[in-house]
Amino acid sequence: MGSFGITKVVTSNRSRVIQAVVEGKAPSRTQIADATGLSASTVTRVVALLMTEGVLAEDVGRVATEGRSRIPIKINPSYGSVLALSVNRDGITLAEYDMNLKSLGGQRLDHPWAGADDLVDHVAHTVSLTDRPRPFPAPIRGMGVVLGDDIALELSVTRQEQLVEALSATLGIPVVQATAQECTERHIISGSPEDVGANHALVSCGSHVLVSITQNGSMLPMRNGSFASFDLGQGGLGTGELEAQAVERLAELTRTIPRLFSINTVFLRFANPKHDAYDSGSAIRNMMRIEEQLGPKVPPFVLLNTHSSDLRRAIGREARVAALCT
Repeated sequence: MGSFGITKVVTSNRSRVIQAVVEGKAPSRTQIADATGLSASTVTRVVALLMTEGVLAEDVGRVATEGRSRIPIKINPSYGSVLALSVNRDGITLAEYDMNLKSLGGQRLDHPWAGADDLVDHVAHTVSLTDRPRPFPAPIRGMGVVLGDDIALELSVTRQEQLVEALSATLGIPVVQATAQECTERHIISGSPEDVGANHALVSCGSHVLVSITQNGSMLPMRNGSFASFDLGQGGLGTGELEAQAVERLAELTRTIPRLFSINTVFLRFANPKHDAYDSGSAIRNMMRIEEQLGPKVPPFVLLNTHSSDLRRAIGREARVAALCT
């Protein structure tokens, strides 16, 4: 095997071990071997290397008595931190997490959206400020970016990929990106019973109506990459009361989805077109009006109350994996 092939195997083994630790909640070396299919000796070597690098640590507070192979392994929280940004029309909210996803604080940047290039410059300037308060001196290892729904509609999939590449090149760290719709989908899949999360529709009402379909646990490719957008003729639905015409159109759209796909649940999300403010009272009234139009012969509706902090944590989780596996 050439050096390139060996490097690929080493990288793959590293990623598999890290993923097993992330998903296993402090598994032992033996449990990591079972989860990854790697030999015990390979796991021992990879874990030793990652401990030398400071990525992993033994959970001394939970040391077992059956021998070293049974000692729990965890992500070292002081290895570094990851940043999570939610980008909306009226500004940027930045959160910082350690490698165990414990919140280390955050800040609101009142910097209105002015395009992808401006975002790269502004974020790079903010992150590079060495005098900003930090809980510990470990470096920033990765970043996740959540694009608001209306911004995601403005940028093509290619432009979003270019934004990620520009941020990564400028900051020198791995960067992952997702839309608010995509992060909400992942939030649903990870937090719902298997039969609900595997086959559902997510309908988000904001400046446009966004629809994404998940079948067998995977989002289907659609017009805008992972979702389709529909204009109901409003200047922006927000979280306020929907007009009768908009309710009728939205009900018809929702009625059509189960005819085309196997849907167990329809999730409804109402988002302010500028930011993630949430008005539960008007959202509930809107959902009830839609259900009245639909009648009983539709899958059950679930009203989502996802806050921007939920989406930042979701993208922070992905940024952590990217940072650890790079």
